[in-house]
Amino acid sequence: MNKYSAVVVRKRIEYIRYIFKSTEEFPTAFENFAFPVAAYDKGGTIVGANKAFRELALISEDDICHEKANVLECFCCENAGLAEAAHAAFENTEKICPDLGCSLHTRAASGDYLLAMFPNAIFFPMSYDHGAVRYGAVLLDRRDFKEAVR
Repeated sequence: MNKYSAVVVRKRIEYIRYIFKSTEEFPTAFENFAFPVAAYDKGGTIVGANKAFRELALISEDDICHEKANVLECFCCENAGLAEAAHAAFENTEKICPDLGCSLHTRAASGDYLLAMFPNAIFFPMSYDHGAVRYGAVLLDRRDFKEAVR
């Protein structure tokens, strides 16, 4: 079974959904999750991002609290398909985007290096409200896609 089989991806997604909604019970699980992950609303406004994502995207917790961070603005222009994948999460669709290279804008000196460590992205519905997708999410993934599917 490879890392991007439907079963493995769904297990990872379910775990991320669980730690996102369980912040009162497990306050540091989402924050300290090893891979960069962010949840966003239909307009792209980031409603939650862990420390790894905030550091890569150069956004703060205050930016999130004041609705000043938008996941669509974080993506590099060269990766036009990322906006489409981000919107697809609201159609209850999971999308794996392999070999993106640096998927986010960064101004940090070490940002390009750090982003190169996460060449893949998984977009998925994060939470539901009365059956409709309330938030989408993006998980930046470390492992090389080609290596994972061999």
